[in-house]
Amino acid sequence: MSLIYSDFNGEDNILYKLENLYEKYGYVKLKTSKFEKYDFYINNKHFLNSSGMITFTDINGDLLALKPDNTFSIAKSLRVGLDEIKKIYYYDDVYRFCSKTKLHEKVMQYGVECIGHLDLYNLCEMVGLAADSLNNISSESVLNISHLGVVLSLLRNCNIDEMKQLQLLKFIEEKNVKGIKAICSIMEISDDVFAEVLSLISAYGPLDIVIPKLKKQIKNAYALKYLDELEYIVKVVQSKAKVKIIVDMSITSGYMNYYDGIIFKGFIRDISNSIVVGGQYNNLMRYFDRNISAVGFAIYLDYMEKVNNVKHNVDIFILYNDSDDISEVYKKVHSLIDEGNSVLAGKNIDKSLAIKQIINFSEI
Repeated sequence: MSLIYSDFNGEDNILYKLENLYEKYGYVKLKTSKFEKYDFYINNKHFLNSSGMITFTDINGDLLALKPDNTFSIAKSLRVGLDEIKKIYYYDDVYRFCSKTKLHEKVMQYGVECIGHLDLYNLCEMVGLAADSLNNISSESVLNISHLGVVLSLLRNCNIDEMKQLQLLKFIEEKNVKGIKAICSIMEISDDVFAEVLSLISAYGPLDIVIPKLKKQIKNAYALKYLDELEYIVKVVQSKAKVKIIVDMSITSGYMNYYDGIIFKGFIRDISNSIVVGGQYNNLMRYFDRNISAVGFAIYLDYMEKVNNVKHNVDIFILYNDSDDISEVYKKVHSLIDEGNSVLAGKNIDKSLAIKQIINFSEI
């Protein structure tokens, strides 16, 4: 695994590289608040997969909540003028309840958003930025991409309520054939649509293999239009991307329930969780009575700690003893550092470290 740390150490260097990347494309850093009024989340909880938020009362008596997500607040509050496009990025903590540990967790979130009267270029740019962000984090990464417009088009003429639709999308992402069949049976979805939906869970692989196969299996004209859009975006981004891009039509939602178009997840080697999650959320903008579009992604930097545990803490450890010439040890350490290595020297090896190479100074 090749993690890119050159000018600074660890996470600081990655943040520096990401800021430079986004600002080159005209994105402006936005300062975000750590909390919102609790009522704001309660009134819109159907968009949030978050329960048990951390709340507190301010001096005015208002009940506030620490943010479980930044995009939701930005979608509501960012002012965008007529025919204007706002490009912003931010870096802040969000606070979420973990269903596994049953505890609240502080999650470091780096977000990038493009909001306004967007076109196909803006979608290509955002997917490209997600790919470039992954490459800045790790040289061994992959971006998986899908289009929710495909499956939503298959379901548009079916009499399926919102809860059942969300459940079906979840089953598609889980590749749960039994669950998909049960929902389709309950909602009396036709065998043809069921077969088309089922084809999505196995649609995984390179663009030039997955898309032609899907176009033979799917007959819905609207779904085919979104497949064309997905194909175009991936072709454009692939021409410049340094990471592998995989079409994965089983991706149906991110951490939140507000995505509705292009959707993607980014992974790096040795980390099972997606560290990049993003896509289009036009329906969320319309929910706030805003006739504009939006696309963005978040990088969950808490997973970077797992990355740092995988890499070597130090390249070289020089083991010396009392009889060694300390001035020569000092010179050797500096010589190795000048060659680009990280170096520790000592009489005893710290077993908690991951060390690439140990040099016994007396044997040099």
